[in-house]
Formats: sequence, structure tokens, C-alpha cells
Amino acid sequence: MDPVRFGLSIRALRRRRHWTQAELGRRARVSRSAIARIERGEADRFTVELLTRVATALGARIAIRILWQGEALDRLLDADHAALVEWIVARLTDAGWLVFPEATFSIRGERGSIDVLAIHPQTGSLLVVEVKSVVPDVQALLAGLDRKVRVAPDIAAERGLPATSVSRLLVLPGDRTARRRIGRHAATFDRVLPARTREADGWIREGRVRINGAVPTGMGPAVDPRRDRVTLDGRLLVWSEERRYLAYHKPPGLLVSRRSQGGHRTIFQTLGPVARGLHAVGRLDLESEGLLLLTNDGVLAEALLHPRSGLLRVYQVWVRPVPDAAAMRRLREGTAVEGTHLRANRILLEGADRGSGILRVELLEGKKREIRVLAGAAGLRVVRLLRIAFGPIHLETLSRGESRSLRPGEVHALRHEAELRRS
Repeated sequence: MDPVRFGLSIRALRRRRHWTQAELGRRARVSRSAIARIERGEADRFTVELLTRVATALGARIAIRILWQGEALDRLLDADHAALVEWIVARLTDAGWLVFPEATFSIRGERGSIDVLAIHPQTGSLLVVEVKSVVPDVQALLAGLDRKVRVAPDIAAERGLPATSVSRLLVLPGDRTARRRIGRHAATFDRVLPARTREADGWIREGRVRINGAVPTGMGPAVDPRRDRVTLDGRLLVWSEERRYLAYHKPPGLLVSRRSQGGHRTIFQTLGPVARGLHAVGRLDLESEGLLLLTNDGVLAEALLHPRSGLLRVYQVWVRPVPDAAAMRRLREGTAVEGTHLRANRILLEGADRGSGILRVELLEGKKREIRVLAGAAGLRVVRLLRIAFGPIHLETLSRGESRSLRPGEVHALRHEAELRRS
């Protein structure tokens, strides 16, 4: 257990519930000073029983796992997992791939192992294979696979095998349970792993695939994405692009949608080629403006939007009339809509301008039109709504309609936020 990360997680959950340290201590039957020490990163000084009480009071649970080389030991004890690994190793070997089962690594502070790492000697194509006999947490699965793909070229280079390209393959059992689990997350799997093996094999068997104009011989033909031209039903297949991350200042009056509705233009029509292949991370309604993230990293996008992520969204909101003390109290108390209680994490009155009050509103989960609903319940009308931050990313000086690529440090910060809140 990482005591610092544990402490940060406890503090994030406590703040989400708007509890003081004393309130959490009372509910968990521990002292306030114990809560303070845990949040400072001293969890390793307390018993598991005490930490479990604290987590339970917050609606969370503690899961203890034994790790080896950064991975859970479960799969080493799993006969079904071993059978799947043996099957994929045999298939790749027969197709001429050089195969490394259970490839462990320790690179740039990251440790772990890859179920099967394979490289094709003629083309230099590198394949990262993740094998699961049971479909686990989908976000954690795909995030882990993404991490292994990033370090795979370095692992191959250490073995004296420079790679020209990297692909990923997820091997799962064909039982109903696995199929149902995949079906519930179909959109995410389609973005990250766009073709299922049976489907792709079917295309080859049906003669629909051509490699450099010729029908491939056998199953699993080797392809070099840089040199080979692959078509499906006569259409050229474009290989997955590098991960792209874009910050965009959405103007009011544009839809965050692929399709135009009611005569309104969409952000994708306005952005044009720069947004090709990207998806919006969340939404801003038609009248709202400000920071919107776009990416083709489906795993990260889903992790950031998951309700349990608690990622902070910050807005500047102009309302009329200028709220008095009673209106501010109603704003902070929140309101109930169809059995769901809406409440901001924090609301501050920052000032007034020409008859409008200027609020700073912080949300931990963006529900549809939440700020407008809260304002209406307090007798206020929203004149302007501007998102100025999404987690660690800030609007800064980005003008309306402008976009920019995220800096590497910003992407790292987003990944860190997603992994921290998933732990």
C-alpha cells in the first residue's frame, strides 16, 4: 500500500461528502488526529482494522492484494489463464513471430509484466498481448494495457529487437459472462480495440481483405503499417493515430455533438480537420462556454468521466440578480431533482458587475445543466457560464474558438488524477 496515495484518496472522499476530519472520525469511531495523520500519508502507522473503519465510513472498501513484479499473483495460479497463454503463444509461433511469454520489466520507475510480448522479425512489428481468463475492472484493464504498450518498445530494445510499430491484443475467454461484460463497455472497447479477432479472421476467410492488392495466405498475416497497404472491401484501412489531447475554448451557441440539431453548428464542424478522430471528454450545453477537452484516448476519457473519479470542474458564473445571503445559502444547500440531490462542492461570490453577481462554482461530477438548476432553485438566472478548469487543466488565456495541444506535463497530470481516483 502507498500510504501517501491512500491518504490523498481518503481526503478526496471526505471532501466530496463535505465532512470535516472530526465528522469522519466520529463516524469511523477514531480520533480527529488519526484522520489528520492518515491524510498526511501516515496510514502505515495504523492497523488494517482502523483503516477499514475509515474507508467504510466513506462508502469505500480496502482490497488487499499480493503483488509480484507489479502484478497480481492470481494469474500465476490460474489454470484457465495458463491455457489461454499457451494457445496464443502457439498461434503466434506458428505464424513466425518471436514470442516472449511473461516478459517482466522495470523501466523509468514502472514495474510489471506483459503476458505475451511478440515481435515479427521481418517487419519489426511489436505485439503486446494481455490475457485475462476473467474480465476484471474494464478501466483498470485498459489503462494497464495502455501503460504496457508505452513501455513495450523499450522492453524490445533491451532484447536487441528494435520495433517499427506497436499493436495491442486482448485475449479473453468466449463464455457468456465475458461477452456480457464486454457488451456493457462496447463503446470503450471499440475505441481502444476496434476489431475483435473472430470478426477480423472472418474478413480474411471471406476474401474481403487485401494486403498490397493480394489476398493474404493463412490467418494472422504479418503487416508493416509503414509500408503495407491494407484494404477491407476495397477501402484503405488507416492505422490508429498517436494519442492526441486538445484543449478547446468552446464558444456559446455550438453543440458538443457529431450531428447538428435545430440548425446549430457543432464544435466538430467549427474545428474541422484538427478534431478529426477526437472525442469530447464530457459536455458543455449549448449556451455554456469555456474549457473542453478532446482526445482519441478512450481509456483516459472514460476514467476521467467516471462518477467515482471526483474530478474537480471549476466554473465562473454570472447570475442575476446579485445573490444575497439567503440566495447564497440556498445555492450551497442544493436542491432535489427527481429523487437526486444536486449540490455543488463549493460556491463563492467573487464580486458583481453591472447588476450581475459573479460566482465561482466547483463541481466534482458534472450532471446535466446542474449549475443552471441550482441557480433556478435559488431564484437566480444564469447570464453567462464559463468553465475555467477541468481537473489540472486550466483555460488560461485561450480565446473563444481557439484550441491548443496539451503539454506532456498536463497529460501526465490527467493520467495521475485518473489513476489516483481509481485506486
